Amino acid sequence: MSYQSSPIVSVIVPTYRRSKYLKEAIIALQKQTYSHIQIRVYDDASGDDTKDMVLEMAKEDPRITYHCNEKNLGMYLNYKNSMEEIDTPYFAICADDDLFLPEHIEWAMQGFELYPEAVFSTNQQLTIDSQFRIIHVNFENCQKGFYTSGEGLLFLLKNCPSVVLGSVYRKEVLDTVGALGPECGALWDWDFSIQIAARYPMVFNKKVGTIFRLHSNNQVEIDMTTFQWPQWLKFYQKLIDISAGQELQNKEDCTRILRNRLRSLVYNQGKQSILNKDFYMYPLSAKIMKEFFGSPRHYLKLHCFGIFCKWFPPYLWYLRFIKEMRFKKKIFKASIHYQKYEPYKKFVSNLVGQTS
Repeated sequence: MSYQSSPIVSVIVPTYRRSKYLKEAIIALQKQTYSHIQIRVYDDASGDDTKDMVLEMAKEDPRITYHCNEKNLGMYLNYKNSMEEIDTPYFAICADDDLFLPEHIEWAMQGFELYPEAVFSTNQQLTIDSQFRIIHVNFENCQKGFYTSGEGLLFLLKNCPSVVLGSVYRKEVLDTVGALGPECGALWDWDFSIQIAARYPMVFNKKVGTIFRLHSNNQVEIDMTTFQWPQWLKFYQKLIDISAGQELQNKEDCTRILRNRLRSLVYNQGKQSILNKDFYMYPLSAKIMKEFFGSPRHYLKLHCFGIFCKWFPPYLWYLRFIKEMRFKKKIFKASIHYQKYEPYKKFVSNLVGQTS
């Protein structure tokens, strides 16, 4: 493949009842410096102004196409079905509330040109909240360049397992891995990224290419607060099976790191359920900490937190206050640490201003 040959990249944009965010996402895609793209919107039967808005934009830009499901399928199936219709050599995925920076696809395609054996090319992702505050930049201290399948898998597990938003893929990954697996719940993006990284080499470009927008209506963030251990356990087992099948040399490290990540997810989910006064869910998290992760200490801590908060509300208020103070401290430190990324905030605010 030669970058100069300008192969078409399909960008699928699944959406449901977020026409304002969607319009901003499409405008950002239209600003891509790599113009050989198809912008494919898959509407999960929104039943609002989404259709009219997209079709109006498509009149001015033939790269935009619109498909609407006959009935609502839910986020995961809508993603899966849209991925199964990809018919171009390369593809990318953009959630309706996230943004591609203008050079994202161009940088990713340059990565393929530098390393033709790579099957996916990844840029950095910046997380920003509704007040345009930078929360996080992934892979900030990582080495750019080419990673073999085993190296790439360990690279993602150590740093950021989810690179779906920040990557451009060769279509051939779908022939092996298939579309995303809804059975993994909110960790579907981890599953998709890790399955590919375990089988194929990757290139990391170390340039910020995408913006993940953190807000109260983000479906993945909402799902992460619900009890999904059966789905997460399936995801874990899939990695074990892949590691065995691929005979990865670093499979013990991969398993250990993923296990630690899952333990943190379950424990933090249990703590958050207590802060949300969901006194039904935290015992489930505590049970998993003891029976699956073999951590009676975390089991006891969750139960103690839960009992104190349930029967002594001031303690709950205290924990909420501490969490809020820690978040404010994190935001303050981020505002200093991420000063060099300030221009990206202006890009987002200008884009929002265009659609207001």
